[in-house]
Amino acid sequence: MLLDDAESTALLAGKGALPADAATRALGDAGADGTLAISLDRDRRGHVVRLARIAGAGIAGSRIAGARIDGAGIDGSRLAHFVEPATALPGFLARRAAQYLGYSGEAAQLSARALAASYALVLDDAFSVEARLCQGRITGARVVLDATARFRHPEWAPYGERLEGTAEEAPFRRIGAVACVPDPGAKIVAVLSGAGLMMTTLDMLTARGARVRCVIDMQGLPLQGVEGMAPIFELVGRMKPAVTLIGGRFMAPVAHDFAAAVIAANRKAPLTGQVITWLAGNRAEDGQILFAEAGFRRVDDYPAAIAATVSAGA
Repeated sequence: MLLDDAESTALLAGKGALPADAATRALGDAGADGTLAISLDRDRRGHVVRLARIAGAGIAGSRIAGARIDGAGIDGSRLAHFVEPATALPGFLARRAAQYLGYSGEAAQLSARALAASYALVLDDAFSVEARLCQGRITGARVVLDATARFRHPEWAPYGERLEGTAEEAPFRRIGAVACVPDPGAKIVAVLSGAGLMMTTLDMLTARGARVRCVIDMQGLPLQGVEGMAPIFELVGRMKPAVTLIGGRFMAPVAHDFAAAVIAANRKAPLTGQVITWLAGNRAEDGQILFAEAGFRRVDDYPAAIAATVSAGA
């Protein structure tokens, strides 16, 4: 959930950062002297702090986004540091950041407040925080909040929904899934369990020359039974696909329950065209039997399921 400049700056001020006054803001807009960013690193399960010296560049145009993270390092144009999740923001980092940005005195104190406020926000359900600095004061900011944590933050209500994606992708976000629509004119849709499987399937389909209308990661909805699955198929049905690939690999013994939920959801919102199913993992055979009995086309090998989908959508 992306906040605008004023909202982002206000959130940082609420955590102790000091926004620029009108004169400093005007100076910063003309030529900020640094940028600060903190973001979640999912692979390393911690946060990355990045700082960069800039001259007249806004957040989007700064060189901060390209920083390599190797524990900690300085390459002359940027500084990066990884923060372990079980530790607090190290005290030395504020001093090092101020020295790196060329701040001393009040400017160093203000930059330390900006750093502490930014880190407090990422610990309070922000995916990322970016701020443009002028002598330690924040002249502009961009905060991205984790929309799935909205239930913990009634104070976020004024921001509204702000769902990511296109007009076809956003409704999937609303129900708890994630969709990507690479080709609105195509007729192949894939409904999958897992973001990695979703991306791999898109790559494999397109590598075979298929045009893909939409790929969907169901996230946690398969565990919610027909109530979680029905809205997915209602949205997919509106796309009128020629072929729908449904699949997943389940470690827990839920593949058969997933299949039953898909079948029940399909009765409520029937899919058009051919439906191809692929399941792997715990109780996958039971799930595939249910799919076959429901009239779906069962394919037990993943590459074969990809090939069948491409052929059916040609």
